Order: sequence, then C-alpha cells, then structure tokens
Amino acid sequence: MNYPFKKLSEVADIIRGVSYNAESAFPEKRDGTIAILRAGNIQQELVLDKDLIFVDTSFVSSIQFIRKNDIAMCMSSGSANLVGKTAFSYNDAECSIGAFCSIIRPRQNILPKYLFYFLNSNLFTRWSHRAEGIGIKNIKLNELKEFLVKYPDENIQSHIIDVIDKIDKIISLRQQQLAKLDELVKSRFVEMFGDMRSNPMNWRQMTL
Repeated sequence: MNYPFKKLSEVADIIRGVSYNAESAFPEKRDGTIAILRAGNIQQELVLDKDLIFVDTSFVSSIQFIRKNDIAMCMSSGSANLVGKTAFSYNDAECSIGAFCSIIRPRQNILPKYLFYFLNSNLFTRWSHRAEGIGIKNIKLNELKEFLVKYPDENIQSHIIDVIDKIDKIISLRQQQLAKLDELVKSRFVEMFGDMRSNPMNWRQMTL
C-alpha cells in the first residue's frame, strides 16, 4: 500500500550523544558520575549492565538521559554494518549515550515501537549502509533528519507492531528450542562415548 512519508525530524527529536575527553572517563562507578553506553551496548535492547564507562554528570544534559521509548542509534563506526544499528529502551535509565551515537526520541505523533521497527527495516538499513567516510563510516545528522519515514495512521502502526512482536516472540522461542537441542546432542554424545578428557571407555585415540 502507498502510505505518506514524513521526515524523521518531523516525528522524532534527534539528540546527540555525550562528548567527553579520555581523562574524564572511568571504568567504574564513582560519586557524581553517570554510565555512558556505546555502540556495543546497542543490541535488540539496550545492554545496561556491562561494557560501560562513567563520566562526571556535568558532561550530561537533562535531555541526554535515556528515557522510556527512546531509540539509541550508532552513528559512527569503522564497520558499515554497525552504522545505523538501533536498540529500544523499554524504561527510563540512569545513563546516557556516547558521542558516536544518538538518541532518537519519538514524538506524540508516532508510535515509538513502530518507528523502532521502521528503523530496522531494509529501507533504512540500505540507506544507513551508504554512510560516508574513509575508514570510519558516519551518518550525518542533517541527512538523518531528512530521512523519510513511512507514516500510516495509528491503527496500521499498531497492527504492524503487533505482527512483528509476534514474529519476534516465535523467533525467540525457536532459538530457545535450538539451544535445548544443542544441549541434548552434547549430553547424548557424552552418554554414548564418555568424557573426551578422561576416556572412561578406553576408546583408541588417534591424531586427526
């Protein structure tokens, strides 16, 4: 179906990540510091419990704190595949995002999860993988603001969210099944042949 388009800047605020110098960053939490997320923390959801650095709160403005329904985006990386990668924030968080990333904060005229799914679509992926730069690939902020987002009415946005949520749940359940099957194969191998290191069944061993 043909839907209207809106510029990303018309449906969301785009907030730059926190800039700081190396001397102001610490590997552990200290009084008066706040956690900063980087590209590695941008998975399907934000990873908030590892690979963090901490900077003085004076470097962070109030709008740079991660809020519920925010979308974190990697804006610059040596790998073109990482540029444009996004993660959804399901809750407010006492942390912010680094300078090579941005926060996409949906406005009231679009459903946040719909915008997140659209920014994970092939349409956006193809666009973001054309990011410019020699060595380091970058999405230019002004160009990101101009990126066109398909803009169906709210009922259709809700329907799209519902369908993709169900697909994600099925994929997650199948991944859990595959992990259990992998464990079963390994345990069955040990049951039939014993432990490789102790070789309780005295099997002959040969080099490959």
